[in-house]
Amino acid sequence: MNNHDSTRAATSGRQVSGASTTARAFGDAVADVLAAVGGNARTVEELDAVVDQRSASAVLTEQRARLLETGLPGLLVPETSGGSGVLEEGEAFAALVAVARAAGAVPGPDIAGPWAVAPTVLRLAGADEELVSAVASGEERLALIDLGAGPRQTSPGEPGSSADRGAAADEEADPSSTVRIVDADDADGVLVLAPGRVTLVHDVPLTPASSFDPTRPVSTVSRTRLGGGDVLAEGPEADRIARVARAVGRVVLAAELHGTGQELLRLAVEHLQTRMAFGRPLGSFQALKHRAADLWSELSLVGSLVDEAASRLEKLLAGDAAGAATTASADGGTAMASADAPSGGISTGVSEGESADPAAEAPAYAAAALSLAADTVVHAGEEVLQLHGGIGYTWESPIHILLKRAVATRGRWGTPHELRRIVATQFDL
Repeated sequence: MNNHDSTRAATSGRQVSGASTTARAFGDAVADVLAAVGGNARTVEELDAVVDQRSASAVLTEQRARLLETGLPGLLVPETSGGSGVLEEGEAFAALVAVARAAGAVPGPDIAGPWAVAPTVLRLAGADEELVSAVASGEERLALIDLGAGPRQTSPGEPGSSADRGAAADEEADPSSTVRIVDADDADGVLVLAPGRVTLVHDVPLTPASSFDPTRPVSTVSRTRLGGGDVLAEGPEADRIARVARAVGRVVLAAELHGTGQELLRLAVEHLQTRMAFGRPLGSFQALKHRAADLWSELSLVGSLVDEAASRLEKLLAGDAAGAATTASADGGTAMASADAPSGGISTGVSEGESADPAAEAPAYAAAALSLAADTVVHAGEEVLQLHGGIGYTWESPIHILLKRAVATRGRWGTPHELRRIVATQFDL
């Protein structure tokens, strides 16, 4: 094993603690596919599309086509509807986490929206079997817009913030009348999660927008264009489905961020081992050793929390738990029914002193995982950028690309502050 291989083995984003052999094999297969297509943020040659500002669509289209061959779109779809069968084995989220971690190191298509959240929404909403099968086979790809994740889903200056939307809106439109959508190019439809309503809208006109992450396209769409479409669910049922969907999206994004962090750490270790200063490798200096060790410790915590959140989410969506997540409780509801509530207590359906169902706490664990991952990986990117010195800012290094990906992802399904509020409410902190 050479130096590069040993470094990658120690820090690889493919590692999935606690995952089964099937899940690990699936994640590794998808990672190999993504790396084979290109666009892997490791050398300047593989970043030509970004450097030349060439349309990312061609690269993303090829990556999506290769991913279809792995069966990824059917991972969260029941086998009876054309899915892969992994869902019935109780390993779907372990495999999905493995995939997301691999995707975190490779600038590529969005995994969370079309291949994690969309199948979950269609399944829980009892969507038309033909549509579900088309999504599972990859014949249809659905993008996602969540209008109800909170009063403000991102911080000012981050992609998706009100300030950012205002800059992207044309002169005749009110900035609040447009929303941003990630990786919706060539999508066959848009799933819209709105308060009290889940719809599927076709033929949505998209306007390309600037993005802090140059490897993943972002578009804007007028809110007025999202008001129609096919209604999949309404009222309290729609809100519960949306909360499940957010939990799924948050776990996948947290895993993707963890993969980005693992790749940043791998690059840092490689740099410290090979870069010389005063006749010695940079990694031989104790201060730099400690900084790298601290990053490893912080990222290890993220990985453990992501795995735990994925495990609880698997239980929530399996068998009776899935039904409980989409059925209102007559005596106060479940944690899922109010996990995203900005104020007020969360009813877990258990009396004081009685242990809560681990599955019922899945939304809070998902929020905690994404909150920790967002802050930790952005910090890791800043640290690794410093460890690389001026090289980290240049096109010869992928560090700034990975950091931009982390920052752009940070507020997608709630800012860390909003996510911590969900956790605090759940556990009375």
